[in-house]
Amino acid sequence: MNKILFLIVFIGLAGINTLAAQEVLMRNDEVTACQPQIFTDSGGADSNYQDNENLTLTICPEDPGSFIILNFTVFATQPLEDVLTIFDGEDTSAPFIGQFSGVVSPGVVIATSDSGCLTINFQSTLADTSVGWEAEIFCTTTLECQTIEPFIASSNPPIIDGEIASEEGQEIFFEGGATFSIGDLSPEYFWDFGDGATAQGQSVSHAYTVTGTYTVTLTVTDSNPIGCSASTTTSVAVDEKIVTINDPSFPQSFYTPEQIIEDILVSGGCSEVTNFSYQFAGTVADPTSRSYGYFTNGSANEFPFQEGIVLSTGRASPAGNSRFTGNISFQTGIGGDDDLEDALGMVSGSNDATFIKFNFRSATNQISFRYIMASEEYDGNFECNFSDGFAFLLREEGTTEYENLAVLPNGDQVTVTNINDSQNCAANTEFFEGYNVGQTNYNGRTKVLVASADVVPNTTYEIKIVLADIGDDQFDSAIFLEAGSFNLGGDLGPDLTIDNGNAPCG
Repeated sequence: MNKILFLIVFIGLAGINTLAAQEVLMRNDEVTACQPQIFTDSGGADSNYQDNENLTLTICPEDPGSFIILNFTVFATQPLEDVLTIFDGEDTSAPFIGQFSGVVSPGVVIATSDSGCLTINFQSTLADTSVGWEAEIFCTTTLECQTIEPFIASSNPPIIDGEIASEEGQEIFFEGGATFSIGDLSPEYFWDFGDGATAQGQSVSHAYTVTGTYTVTLTVTDSNPIGCSASTTTSVAVDEKIVTINDPSFPQSFYTPEQIIEDILVSGGCSEVTNFSYQFAGTVADPTSRSYGYFTNGSANEFPFQEGIVLSTGRASPAGNSRFTGNISFQTGIGGDDDLEDALGMVSGSNDATFIKFNFRSATNQISFRYIMASEEYDGNFECNFSDGFAFLLREEGTTEYENLAVLPNGDQVTVTNINDSQNCAANTEFFEGYNVGQTNYNGRTKVLVASADVVPNTTYEIKIVLADIGDDQFDSAIFLEAGSFNLGGDLGPDLTIDNGNAPCG
């Protein structure tokens, strides 16, 4: 914060025509005056000025080397008809400062001539009058600046540890303030947002369209003609729009595995889901540590799913909520999964497996679901040697062989090795969305994939959704499943209610 010294010494009232009263009225005269006096129109503080006036008043300081300051706090005359003219000196032949009429206030006017005097002429017509003006009178022995200490009074989002956290396109609201060693002297507030955009005013707003860290500079200037100002800064960190994962503000973030399947993933009016078993890291009561959870697209409108469930090989929540620049790599220590290894044709080597298994009965002859796989192993090279994997395993109750529904049309399993765009091991690139595409904190992800299977209606099947690190326990991966996309059929349509307007009896 810059501070510019503003030394003002107030001069006592003495000399020719020094007024003992608090008000210096507009009239034909020459006076010496200093604070705490008020310079007003001819009617004083309580009355309007008169019509058909032509008055000239010179206000001078008592001591040589001092300068008069007028701070106009009220100003209203008949526009264009009743005019106040100010000169920088002892009479109307002195340098012209300005003419003011209507509600265009002179603000703060400071004498700069050797005499230190200001000469004011006021002319009114025979038409209506108005309230006139009030101006505080000060004297100074120097034309240097007062001390101005600007500050950002508030912001939304708030400043935390000297920084505002924001997202692309998010409107940020700023409220400026300042303290002044003498008086506010009609300050102006100028904002530089650090991205080429600026604004004026005590209350402003701005949205950043590109990610990065920006310095916001607030400069407060009073109306001293020599230019008195000071600045303060704060930092704004702009992240990409990102999904929410296990955000505590959503009740669904505290759902059990049964609840996220029954209430979020499964749709269909006659669905039946039973006989749950599962393995996950963390606890239901602590959504920040769990390896499964509930997600929304948050402010990331580009993310393909509006909401759904997520399974991770580590902690789920670091993949969303706020930008995370490090590697998402949490070792859960809960072991692998034999069924996943069998589905992927492996002997062993899976770690940190998360799965949810349940039975269901479908009202239709086909089931399907929509999903995305995202991974930290997507870096353009790492996926050539390490391959986290996912399976959606289906079997009829009473049988022993699973069918993996998480396969591509060509039969390839859904793994980072089988879906990527690396220069060294590219595979099934048409199903790969890209590296660092945003909306999550993972290094890359697939496009929306669809798994489906034919089933016998009203027959009980077992389904197992399972994800694990393969070959090591580093660099997490996750599966995002769209809410309602596991449709078991039997939807009876919207409720027939009076509120919905479709009740048959009205």
